[in-house]
Amino acid sequence: MHSSPTKESGHQHDNFEAFYNALETLLPSVGPAVICGDFNLPQPTSNSTYSRLSNNLSKRGFTQVVDQATHLQGNILDLLFLRTKNNHIWSLHHPYYSDHDAICVII
Repeated sequence: MHSSPTKESGHQHDNFEAFYNALETLLPSVGPAVICGDFNLPQPTSNSTYSRLSNNLSKRGFTQVVDQATHLQGNILDLLFLRTKNNHIWSLHHPYYSDHDAICVII
C-alpha cells in the first residue's frame, strides 16, 4: 500500500499524507487491529515521518511493539502496530535472503 519515497523525489511529506489517509479508510474505528510491515522509516527524531506515524496511530489506540533492530545495519525499519487488549507474543525471524528481519506475531 505504501512506497517509500526516494531521497531524490522530495515528496516524502505528500507520500506520508496519502499513505496515512488511505490507511485511515481501511482501519476500523474500534476493536482489534494489526498494522505490520517494512516501513523503512528510521527512528526517531521529534519531527520525523516515523514520529508522525507513531503519534497518529497512538491517538487511534495503537502501540508500536518492535524494540529491536530489524535491519542488518541496525535500526528498526520493520514495524508492528497493535491495537488489542489480548496478550500477544512477537519475535523476529532472520531469513537468509533478506537484510531485514521478518516479524512474527501471535495474538
